Amino acid sequence: MSGSSHHEVVHAFRGTQNQVSQHHEGILENIWRFLEDLRVPTEATTSRSEGRIVTLPKDFLDWYVPRSAQSPTWELRSAAEETQLHKHLATLHNLGIPTFLREQQPTSLSKFSATLEVLLEEDCLPQPGSTRNTFWAALQEGLVQFAVAAVAEVAVLLFGPTANSTLIAIYDASGYSLADCHWKMSLRINCIELAVTHETARHARGLIIERLQKAWPKILRETWAKPLLFQVEQRPWESEVLESEKHQRMVWCDVAQGESMLPENCPLVPYALLHVVTQSGGLAQLRHMKMADDLPNEAWAQLGSLWTAAERATDLWHARVPRPTSHATAGRQTDGSQGGPSVAHASTPIAQSPSAVAPVQAQDQHSGWVEYRTSEGRPYYHKQSTGETVWELNEVPNLTVVNDKAPAASSDHQVEGWKVVHKSGGVPHYYYNSVTNESSWELPEGQTLIQ
Repeated sequence: MSGSSHHEVVHAFRGTQNQVSQHHEGILENIWRFLEDLRVPTEATTSRSEGRIVTLPKDFLDWYVPRSAQSPTWELRSAAEETQLHKHLATLHNLGIPTFLREQQPTSLSKFSATLEVLLEEDCLPQPGSTRNTFWAALQEGLVQFAVAAVAEVAVLLFGPTANSTLIAIYDASGYSLADCHWKMSLRINCIELAVTHETARHARGLIIERLQKAWPKILRETWAKPLLFQVEQRPWESEVLESEKHQRMVWCDVAQGESMLPENCPLVPYALLHVVTQSGGLAQLRHMKMADDLPNEAWAQLGSLWTAAERATDLWHARVPRPTSHATAGRQTDGSQGGPSVAHASTPIAQSPSAVAPVQAQDQHSGWVEYRTSEGRPYYHKQSTGETVWELNEVPNLTVVNDKAPAASSDHQVEGWKVVHKSGGVPHYYYNSVTNESSWELPEGQTLIQ
């Protein structure tokens, strides 16, 4: 502490600006003790490459850091410590005390996530007041709907039916940026059930940008989209979908930017928990989960973290369905000559690109052939029963759209359509009705589950 006791540090930090009374000094002291217990000695920080590591921005010291500490690092050694840290960060946020902790990106796996930051044209913003509040809410919701739809489409492209129905947690850090001297929108979008490698995350970013750019000319006509200001107008979203960084701010935390490390005063806070269902054809339906209001602060923080409890990456869809061996144009053999369709079996080596194949689009219910599409949109067909895969079918079947939902149950007690949904990533199980699109933490009275 370099001559100061922790009592003096805590007392000095308390002030009328943060509305922290003497009653809260005990809380602050407990938080200080907790963080001090987790802090890694300076000489041991270089060996901490694995595990859940927490840091501060470079050369940035906060009130709980001893003056002599250099590049302080904290290590979370258990799930209980992680939960407790999230609780403390929420407490500090609620007290109005900014915190700047960042989580170190895992070396192997992380949640499938996207972060967007886009500046706003200030001339388009209404004057402060109810009109601006209404405008801002419409802007937030419009951007969330637009961005989440793109992320969900890419998730289905990469992971197939696994991502057809998934939970996505949204976090907001929008506001006035002191570093950029601009108002900006800032969102973190976490697919909390999908785990990816860094290579897949980088590839997914490119796919998300492509989808945003493709849909943008149509979206630009909507009122909420008018104020968005891009760094490169000819290539919108290319700079606004951020690359993954080694350190990411934690939920409830602020960032300090610029040469003078000015706090943004825009902490990352929960915005919504969405149930996203992607139908055949790639159309994503987004629905706000009302039961998210009951999630405790530490659960929101866990869902917003890029850390994942998964031990292995979510299987890429191309790793399950083989592609034809021929990469020539349809109707040609691998040697380039005209002829019948080329055929590969399930043992054929699979292309390693994560974008090798899109999800199921349609199938011939009689022959067993199922249509797939490459990332370039080229169709091909796979027959599960024989392991055959071809670029073209000799006789084009009467393809019908695959229904991704289970067939409706016929017995009386299953008519209501309620089923229990078990989710990972810290979300407790809940009940969902596929007929009414209702969700609930408890099974409604008098209802039974689909078996």
